Amino acid sequence: MKLLKEDKKKIQIGIIILIVPVILAYLLFNGKSIGNALGTFMAIISPFIIGAALAFVLNMPMNFIENKIFKKWTSKPGLKRAISLLMSLVIVSAIIAFVVILIIPNFLEAIKSLIQGIPVLVEKLRKYPEVAKQLDKIYDTYAITNTHDLVVKLKPYLTKNGLDILNNVFFGISTVFSVVLSFVVSFTFAIYLLFSKETLRRQFTELAYVFFSGKTANKILIFFKVAYEKFYSFFKGQFIEAFMLGFMCFIGMYLLKIPNAATVSVLIGFGALIPLVGAILGAALGALIILIESFSKAIMFVIFIIVLQQFDGNVTYPRIVGSSVGLPSIWVLVAVTIGAALSGIVGMLIFVPIFATIYELLYRYKKKKLKDKNICIIEEK
Repeated sequence: MKLLKEDKKKIQIGIIILIVPVILAYLLFNGKSIGNALGTFMAIISPFIIGAALAFVLNMPMNFIENKIFKKWTSKPGLKRAISLLMSLVIVSAIIAFVVILIIPNFLEAIKSLIQGIPVLVEKLRKYPEVAKQLDKIYDTYAITNTHDLVVKLKPYLTKNGLDILNNVFFGISTVFSVVLSFVVSFTFAIYLLFSKETLRRQFTELAYVFFSGKTANKILIFFKVAYEKFYSFFKGQFIEAFMLGFMCFIGMYLLKIPNAATVSVLIGFGALIPLVGAILGAALGALIILIESFSKAIMFVIFIIVLQQFDGNVTYPRIVGSSVGLPSIWVLVAVTIGAALSGIVGMLIFVPIFATIYELLYRYKKKKLKDKNICIIEEK
């Protein structure tokens, strides 16, 4: 006896209802071993994840060079791709070298100056009665007798959370051998992805139609297409926006003769990569670095950065990034908050395009369902 379509659906739902609690119970009682297994698995595939991320970043300048600069070059596409990729590598390597060679030493020097300048800053702040009261409370709580003791007690903390964080970023992998091996694997995988992206896209499309029905395959392909568009639009816009903001900040600080222009501008630029909160954090740290050298210049910097961010938010950002991501501000805030809680700075970056992808897919689904039901909702202005 053949089962009706509705009966089959009920059976499938019943099976899911039975299986899900079993899976949840298994995960609950074996969480530690599963976590260890996942950790091992992630350690194994991490070079490939890094390689894919590297390929994604390199693909942006490579696409521009290949499709804009070499647009009229139609013969020898392999050579065209190789030269475009080489130029992209040179551009990205030059940016990294600039940051490592010029900016990081200045940043470390700024941290050193910040630590050494704390006594002077504290004495300046003690001129204000309310601030002096709060400082006295802090002194009593931590048994500090003078500003020198404050520096002594703060220095290990600042060193641990400042210099050690930078060290962990660059030397997180335990041995030099593993660093080199991971880099070689990641770099090789990235180059392979960039040279074979059209072939891989075609193979993935074919496999989707082989293993799934036409309708399901279409949904899978639409999902990945939307995800790629959102990630590409977001990171392309953020990189250009960060460069423009950092450059404008440097020019303004140079003209206003504000100290540490290069270091602070790079902080502002990198901060701009993180939506909503990044530029604010960069500006706060920059103001603190400048404050050690000059109170008046720090005030000038704060006023300048407020004006610059207003100009950026109303003129530069809409033109460069626009509404390409298509995510309302409230959901950007939610994405940044959840991303920060789960994965720190990396989470703050990737959760915005993830949320944008989900938002776009839900929007399309909503439109389709409303159209199927012949419902038209007029939004109030």
